Amino acid sequence: MTPDEVIKEWAKILSLDSSTAKKKIGGINNHVYELQRGKKKLVLKIYPKNRHNLNLRLRAESEFLAYSNTVCSMFAPKLVSTNTKLQSIVMEHCDGESIEKKNFSQVNGVSNAVRFLTCLNSNRELAKKFIKLRATEGFNSISQHIENVTFRLEHLEVSHIDNCFRERAILLIKKIKDLFSQIKVKTEREIKANTSIDEVLEEDLFVSPGDFGFHNALVKKSNIIFFDFEYAGWDDPAKIIIDFFFQPRIQVYEDSETFEKFIDVFTKNSKGEKIRKRIKVLRPILCIKWMTIIISFLNNKRNYSVPMSSRKIEGGLDRCDSFIADNEKYFDV
Repeated sequence: MTPDEVIKEWAKILSLDSSTAKKKIGGINNHVYELQRGKKKLVLKIYPKNRHNLNLRLRAESEFLAYSNTVCSMFAPKLVSTNTKLQSIVMEHCDGESIEKKNFSQVNGVSNAVRFLTCLNSNRELAKKFIKLRATEGFNSISQHIENVTFRLEHLEVSHIDNCFRERAILLIKKIKDLFSQIKVKTEREIKANTSIDEVLEEDLFVSPGDFGFHNALVKKSNIIFFDFEYAGWDDPAKIIIDFFFQPRIQVYEDSETFEKFIDVFTKNSKGEKIRKRIKVLRPILCIKWMTIIISFLNNKRNYSVPMSSRKIEGGLDRCDSFIADNEKYFDV
Protein backbone atom coordinates (compact mmCIF):
# COMPACT_ATOMS: atom_id res chain seq x y z
CA MET A 1 0.00 0.00 0.00
CA THR A 2 1.11 3.54 -0.66
CA PRO A 3 1.40 6.00 2.25
CA ASP A 4 -1.75 7.78 0.98
CA GLU A 5 -3.70 4.51 1.07
CA VAL A 6 -2.44 3.76 4.60
CA ILE A 7 -3.49 7.24 5.75
CA LYS A 8 -6.99 6.74 4.32
CA GLU A 9 -7.32 3.39 6.12
CA TRP A 10 -6.27 4.95 9.42
CA ALA A 11 -8.73 7.80 8.80
CA LYS A 12 -11.54 5.21 8.69
CA ILE A 13 -10.31 3.37 11.79
CA LEU A 14 -9.78 6.46 13.95
CA SER A 15 -12.41 8.76 12.37
CA LEU A 16 -9.83 11.20 11.02
CA ASP A 17 -9.85 13.64 8.15
CA SER A 18 -7.15 12.25 5.86
CA SER A 19 -6.77 15.65 4.19
CA THR A 20 -5.10 16.94 7.38
CA ALA A 21 -2.10 14.62 6.94
CA LYS A 22 1.24 16.44 6.81
CA LYS A 23 4.50 14.65 6.08
CA LYS A 24 7.08 15.32 8.78
CA ILE A 25 10.76 15.92 8.17
CA GLY A 26 12.89 12.92 9.12
CA GLY A 27 11.97 9.28 8.92
CA ILE A 28 15.11 7.88 7.26
CA ASN A 29 13.83 4.29 7.52
CA ASN A 30 10.09 5.03 7.40
CA HIS A 31 7.38 7.57 6.58
CA VAL A 32 6.09 9.87 9.35
CA TYR A 33 2.93 11.98 9.12
CA GLU A 34 1.11 14.36 11.42
CA LEU A 35 -2.67 13.85 11.62
CA GLN A 36 -5.46 15.76 13.29
CA ARG A 37 -8.26 14.26 15.42
CA GLY A 38 -10.42 17.08 16.71
CA LYS A 39 -8.07 19.37 18.61
CA LYS A 40 -5.55 16.59 19.16
CA LYS A 41 -2.54 15.92 16.96
CA LEU A 42 -1.47 12.36 16.20
CA VAL A 43 1.65 10.94 14.57
CA LEU A 44 1.46 8.11 12.02
CA LYS A 45 4.62 6.09 11.46
CA ILE A 46 4.65 3.77 8.43
CA TYR A 47 7.31 1.07 8.05
CA PRO A 48 7.72 0.31 4.31
CA LYS A 49 7.49 -3.41 3.61
CA ASN A 50 10.41 -3.40 1.22
CA ARG A 51 12.89 -2.37 3.93
CA HIS A 52 14.90 -5.04 5.76
CA ASN A 53 13.58 -6.12 9.17
CA LEU A 54 10.87 -3.49 9.37
CA ASN A 55 8.36 -6.06 10.66
CA LEU A 56 10.61 -6.45 13.68
CA ARG A 57 11.07 -2.69 13.95
CA LEU A 58 7.32 -2.11 14.10
CA ARG A 59 6.99 -4.81 16.76
CA ALA A 60 9.96 -3.46 18.74
CA GLU A 61 8.57 0.07 18.79
CA SER A 62 5.05 -1.10 19.66
CA GLU A 63 6.30 -3.29 22.53
CA PHE A 64 8.51 -0.56 23.87
CA LEU A 65 5.87 2.18 23.71
CA ALA A 66 3.28 -0.03 25.42
CA TYR A 67 5.76 -0.78 28.20
CA SER A 68 7.09 2.76 28.62
CA ASN A 69 3.52 4.12 28.67
CA THR A 70 2.91 1.80 31.62
CA VAL A 71 6.01 2.53 33.72
CA CYS A 72 7.24 5.98 32.68
CA SER A 73 4.67 7.73 30.51
CA MET A 74 6.27 11.15 31.01
CA PHE A 75 9.30 10.17 28.90
CA ALA A 76 7.71 8.79 25.71
CA PRO A 77 4.76 9.39 23.36
CA LYS A 78 1.53 7.59 24.11
CA LEU A 79 0.83 4.67 21.77
CA VAL A 80 -2.67 5.01 20.28
CA SER A 81 -2.86 1.96 18.01
CA THR A 82 -0.81 -0.60 16.09
CA ASN A 83 -1.84 -2.23 12.83
CA THR A 84 0.49 -4.86 11.37
CA LYS A 85 -1.60 -5.18 8.19
CA LEU A 86 -1.09 -1.48 7.54
CA GLN A 87 2.54 -1.84 8.68
CA SER A 88 2.21 1.21 10.89
CA ILE A 89 1.50 2.66 14.31
CA VAL A 90 -0.24 5.80 15.56
CA MET A 91 1.04 7.78 18.54
CA GLU A 92 0.03 10.96 20.27
CA HIS A 93 1.92 14.00 19.03
CA CYS A 94 4.47 15.43 21.48
CA ASP A 95 4.98 19.17 21.53
CA GLY A 96 8.48 20.39 22.25
CA GLU A 97 11.70 21.67 20.75
CA SER A 98 14.94 19.95 19.88
CA ILE A 99 17.62 20.08 22.54
CA GLU A 100 19.88 22.04 20.18
CA LYS A 101 17.26 24.76 19.63
CA LYS A 102 16.38 24.84 23.32
CA ASN A 103 20.04 24.96 24.38
CA PHE A 104 19.16 22.48 27.13
CA SER A 105 22.01 21.87 29.59
CA GLN A 106 23.85 18.56 29.40
CA VAL A 107 23.49 18.09 33.16
CA ASN A 108 19.68 18.20 32.96
CA GLY A 109 19.72 16.12 29.79
CA VAL A 110 21.82 13.34 31.30
CA SER A 111 19.70 13.42 34.45
CA ASN A 112 16.55 12.85 32.36
CA ALA A 113 18.20 10.09 30.32
CA VAL A 114 19.35 8.30 33.48
CA ARG A 115 15.88 8.61 35.04
CA PHE A 116 14.32 7.15 31.89
CA LEU A 117 16.68 4.15 31.86
CA THR A 118 16.24 3.61 35.60
CA CYS A 119 12.46 3.69 35.28
CA LEU A 120 12.49 1.27 32.33
CA ASN A 121 14.51 -1.23 34.36
CA SER A 122 12.85 -0.84 37.76
CA ASN A 123 10.52 -3.84 37.35
CA ARG A 124 12.21 -6.66 35.48
CA GLU A 125 9.30 -9.11 35.65
CA LEU A 126 6.86 -6.55 34.25
CA ALA A 127 9.34 -5.64 31.51
CA LYS A 128 9.53 -9.31 30.46
CA LYS A 129 5.77 -9.34 29.93
CA PHE A 130 5.97 -6.45 27.47
CA ILE A 131 9.43 -6.63 25.87
CA LYS A 132 10.05 -9.86 23.96
CA LEU A 133 12.67 -8.82 21.39
CA ARG A 134 16.38 -8.24 21.68
CA ALA A 135 17.55 -4.76 20.73
CA THR A 136 18.86 -4.46 17.19
CA GLU A 137 22.42 -5.84 17.10
CA GLY A 138 22.12 -6.65 20.79
CA PHE A 139 24.52 -9.56 20.46
CA ASN A 140 25.33 -12.12 23.14
CA SER A 141 29.08 -11.80 22.77
CA ILE A 142 31.90 -9.43 21.92
CA SER A 143 32.93 -11.97 19.27
CA GLN A 144 29.59 -11.39 17.49
CA HIS A 145 30.20 -7.63 17.55
CA ILE A 146 33.57 -8.28 15.90
CA GLU A 147 31.83 -10.33 13.18
CA ASN A 148 29.28 -7.55 12.67
CA VAL A 149 31.94 -4.87 12.24
CA THR A 150 33.92 -7.16 9.92
CA PHE A 151 30.79 -7.53 7.75
CA ARG A 152 30.23 -3.76 7.72
CA LEU A 153 33.82 -3.07 6.69
CA GLU A 154 33.70 -5.65 3.89
CA HIS A 155 30.88 -3.70 2.21
CA LEU A 156 32.54 -0.29 2.16
CA GLU A 157 33.53 0.84 -1.32
CA VAL A 158 33.85 4.03 -3.36
CA SER A 159 32.76 3.17 -6.92
CA HIS A 160 29.35 4.83 -6.50
CA ILE A 161 30.58 8.25 -5.29
CA ASP A 162 32.04 11.15 -7.28
CA ASN A 163 35.61 10.71 -8.50
CA CYS A 164 36.78 13.80 -6.62
CA PHE A 165 36.11 12.07 -3.26
CA ARG A 166 37.31 8.56 -4.06
CA GLU A 167 40.97 8.89 -3.12
CA ARG A 168 40.13 10.46 0.22
CA ALA A 169 37.46 7.82 0.90
CA ILE A 170 39.86 4.97 -0.01
CA LEU A 171 42.45 6.31 2.43
CA LEU A 172 39.82 6.68 5.17
CA ILE A 173 38.53 3.13 4.67
CA LYS A 174 42.12 1.78 4.79
CA LYS A 175 42.78 3.72 7.99
CA ILE A 176 39.66 2.30 9.65
CA LYS A 177 40.37 -1.26 8.48
CA ASP A 178 43.99 -1.11 9.68
CA LEU A 179 42.85 0.20 13.06
CA PHE A 180 40.20 -2.49 13.35
CA SER A 181 42.70 -5.20 12.44
CA GLN A 182 44.90 -4.16 15.37
CA ILE A 183 41.95 -3.86 17.75
CA LYS A 184 40.62 -7.26 16.70
CA VAL A 185 43.93 -9.00 17.48
CA LYS A 186 44.15 -7.33 20.88
CA THR A 187 40.50 -8.05 21.74
CA GLU A 188 40.68 -11.69 20.73
CA ARG A 189 43.81 -12.05 22.88
CA GLU A 190 41.95 -10.56 25.86
CA ILE A 191 38.96 -12.84 25.33
CA LYS A 192 41.25 -15.89 25.13
CA ALA A 193 42.86 -14.88 28.42
CA ASN A 194 39.48 -14.29 30.09
CA THR A 195 36.68 -16.14 28.27
CA SER A 196 34.04 -15.00 30.79
CA ILE A 197 34.29 -11.45 29.50
CA ASP A 198 33.06 -12.43 26.02
CA GLU A 199 29.49 -13.54 26.75
CA VAL A 200 26.74 -11.48 28.38
CA LEU A 201 24.26 -13.58 30.37
CA GLU A 202 20.49 -13.32 29.83
CA GLU A 203 19.97 -12.24 33.44
CA ASP A 204 22.40 -9.35 32.87
CA LEU A 205 20.43 -7.84 29.97
CA PHE A 206 18.47 -4.61 30.42
CA VAL A 207 15.72 -2.81 28.53
CA SER A 208 17.21 -0.39 26.01
CA PRO A 209 15.40 2.33 24.02
CA GLY A 210 17.62 1.37 21.09
CA ASP A 211 18.84 4.42 19.15
CA PHE A 212 19.10 6.28 22.45
CA GLY A 213 20.35 9.84 22.49
CA PHE A 214 19.36 13.48 22.43
CA HIS A 215 18.99 13.41 18.63
CA ASN A 216 15.76 11.47 19.33
CA ALA A 217 14.40 13.78 22.00
CA LEU A 218 12.28 16.91 22.51
CA VAL A 219 12.37 19.36 25.39
CA LYS A 220 9.03 20.30 26.94
CA LYS A 221 9.45 22.73 29.83
CA SER A 222 12.04 21.02 32.08
CA ASN A 223 11.30 17.50 30.87
CA ILE A 224 12.69 15.50 27.96
CA ILE A 225 10.50 13.28 25.81
CA PHE A 226 12.32 10.55 23.90
CA PHE A 227 11.07 8.95 20.68
CA ASP A 228 12.03 6.56 17.85
CA PHE A 229 12.22 3.12 19.47
CA GLU A 230 12.29 0.81 16.45
CA TYR A 231 15.67 -0.60 17.58
CA ALA A 232 14.55 -1.12 21.21
CA GLY A 233 14.67 -4.31 23.24
CA TRP A 234 16.81 -6.26 25.69
CA ASP A 235 20.49 -5.37 25.45
CA ASP A 236 23.91 -5.53 27.05
CA PRO A 237 24.29 -2.63 29.55
CA ALA A 238 27.87 -2.08 28.36
CA LYS A 239 26.61 -1.51 24.81
CA ILE A 240 23.80 0.80 26.01
CA ILE A 241 26.31 3.04 27.79
CA ILE A 242 28.91 2.99 25.01
CA ASP A 243 26.38 3.81 22.28
CA PHE A 244 24.86 6.68 24.27
CA PHE A 245 28.21 8.48 24.41
CA PHE A 246 29.33 7.55 20.87
CA GLN A 247 26.10 8.68 19.15
CA PRO A 248 27.50 11.50 16.96
CA ARG A 249 24.47 13.60 15.99
CA ILE A 250 24.16 15.35 19.37
CA GLN A 251 27.18 14.19 21.30
CA VAL A 252 27.31 14.04 25.08
CA TYR A 253 30.56 14.94 26.78
CA GLU A 254 31.66 11.96 28.84
CA ASP A 255 33.29 12.70 32.17
CA SER A 256 33.66 10.46 35.21
CA GLU A 257 30.50 11.86 36.82
CA THR A 258 28.18 11.27 33.84
CA PHE A 259 29.76 7.86 33.20
CA GLU A 260 29.15 6.77 36.81
CA LYS A 261 25.52 7.91 36.62
CA PHE A 262 24.93 5.45 33.81
CA ILE A 263 26.89 2.68 35.53
CA ASP A 264 24.66 3.15 38.60
CA VAL A 265 21.54 2.42 36.53
CA PHE A 266 22.74 -1.12 35.85
CA THR A 267 24.38 -2.12 39.14
CA LYS A 268 21.16 -3.18 40.85
CA ASN A 269 21.02 -6.54 39.05
CA SER A 270 24.65 -6.98 37.96
CA LYS A 271 28.07 -5.98 39.24
CA GLY A 272 29.41 -2.59 38.22
CA GLU A 273 32.99 -3.82 37.96
CA LYS A 274 31.95 -6.50 35.47
CA ILE A 275 30.27 -3.85 33.30
CA ARG A 276 33.34 -1.60 33.48
CA LYS A 277 35.63 -4.41 32.29
CA ARG A 278 33.27 -5.26 29.46
CA ILE A 279 33.03 -1.60 28.40
CA LYS A 280 36.82 -1.37 28.23
CA VAL A 281 37.01 -4.36 25.87
CA LEU A 282 33.87 -3.62 23.79
CA ARG A 283 34.27 0.15 23.36
CA PRO A 284 37.02 0.09 20.66
CA ILE A 285 34.98 -2.42 18.62
CA LEU A 286 31.84 -0.27 18.79
CA CYS A 287 33.92 2.81 18.04
CA ILE A 288 34.84 1.28 14.67
CA LYS A 289 31.18 0.34 14.15
CA TRP A 290 30.14 3.98 14.64
CA MET A 291 32.71 5.00 12.02
CA THR A 292 31.00 2.69 9.52
CA ILE A 293 27.64 4.22 10.46
CA ILE A 294 28.93 7.76 9.92
CA ILE A 295 30.20 6.81 6.44
CA SER A 296 27.30 4.46 5.66
CA PHE A 297 26.96 6.22 2.30
CA LEU A 298 30.00 4.12 1.28
CA ASN A 299 28.12 0.88 2.00
CA ASN A 300 27.48 -0.86 -1.32
CA LYS A 301 24.54 -2.77 0.21
CA ARG A 302 22.52 0.39 0.71
CA ASN A 303 20.18 1.45 -2.06
CA TYR A 304 20.17 5.21 -2.42
CA SER A 305 17.32 6.17 -4.74
CA VAL A 306 18.73 9.72 -4.91
CA PRO A 307 22.52 10.13 -5.27
CA MET A 308 24.15 11.91 -2.34
CA SER A 309 25.24 15.47 -2.90
CA SER A 310 28.93 16.40 -2.83
CA ARG A 311 28.26 18.47 0.28
CA LYS A 312 26.86 15.46 2.16
CA ILE A 313 29.70 13.18 1.10
CA GLU A 314 32.34 15.71 2.11
CA GLY A 315 30.51 16.39 5.38
CA GLY A 316 30.35 12.66 6.16
CA LEU A 317 34.07 12.21 5.53
CA ASP A 318 34.83 15.25 7.70
CA ARG A 319 32.64 13.93 10.54
CA CYS A 320 34.34 10.54 10.43
CA ASP A 321 37.80 12.14 10.58
CA SER A 322 36.70 14.22 13.58
CA PHE A 323 35.14 11.18 15.27
CA ILE A 324 38.40 9.22 14.91
CA ALA A 325 40.42 12.11 16.35
CA ASP A 326 38.01 12.58 19.26
CA ASN A 327 38.10 8.90 20.24
CA GLU A 328 41.74 7.90 19.69
CA LYS A 329 42.13 7.52 23.45
CA TYR A 330 40.01 4.37 23.37
CA PHE A 331 42.13 2.50 20.84
CA ASP A 332 45.36 1.97 22.80
CA VAL A 333 46.91 -0.29 20.16
